[in-house]
Amino acid sequence: MNGDLKNWNYTENAKVFVSPKKKLFFDKSQPEVATYQGMPLIHRDGPINGGIFVMSDGKNIYEEACYVDDRKMPILHDIYRYLLARIDTPVDKNKFSFKDRVLKPIAKIVEQYIPYSEKKLTVYNQGFSSGEPVGLDYYINNHVGVCRHESLLAGYLTQRLTADQLLRGKASLDRNLDEELGGHAWVRYTNPKSAIYVIDVANDGFAGTLAEANQTFNRNYNRPEDH
Repeated sequence: MNGDLKNWNYTENAKVFVSPKKKLFFDKSQPEVATYQGMPLIHRDGPINGGIFVMSDGKNIYEEACYVDDRKMPILHDIYRYLLARIDTPVDKNKFSFKDRVLKPIAKIVEQYIPYSEKKLTVYNQGFSSGEPVGLDYYINNHVGVCRHESLLAGYLTQRLTADQLLRGKASLDRNLDEELGGHAWVRYTNPKSAIYVIDVANDGFAGTLAEANQTFNRNYNRPEDH
């Protein structure tokens, strides 16, 4: 089951919205990179750290615009060190699978710092205007968030592992819109052998293969190009 192309346009909608308001600029050296409030939009296969996650329907930004920057957020380093202590614990690698040794600890740590609560998030977002940039550390420190905040943290941790060469492959924050289920965000990790994994903290702290995710939940995690 392939992903429906029309359901993968969150980032394009964000570009459409912010461009007329002159909040969107394109780096001349990287014309494909759009920015909002001076930060590149977080998109599929792009870096999370230093970027901003914008939700838009092409006409308005709704919810908040959440950014990630570990130069300004010491707690991200604390969480990363905590993760390293968890995954560096000696284990029998023949007994424990990759997802049990690496991916599940990421999901569990994210759940610990950002427990899912739409109701609580509404309260904590009341002090911000629509489209106002808010740091991910605000949600971490207040232990509040939904799938996008959980995926930003899980994606940041996974990308940092790859940047530090502790994990091979690449990680991406993926998101799509299901007409019945609504919008959703998760982390997609692809190893050097092209095996695809999903970390979906909002769905029971799930960490497993793409096939397992599609079989377990009533949502299509496939990208349009997946076969």
